[in-house]
Amino acid sequence: MRFCKRNRFFHYRIAYGSCQEAKTTVEILVLSGHLDRETGRRWWADLHRIGGLLWGLMRSLK
Repeated sequence: MRFCKRNRFFHYRIAYGSCQEAKTTVEILVLSGHLDRETGRRWWADLHRIGGLLWGLMRSLK
């Protein structure tokens, strides 16, 4: 199936939002003590990088 530009943007936007939610969840887990700080930093950094890639994909479609 081939996605048109608008559909790709829509899917990238959903993925970006999910990535932002995951970053917030990691922050909450660290602050509540359910996740150690170092693991939280690594996970947050990975999610931040993925979010940046998704943001770049969205900007490339505008």
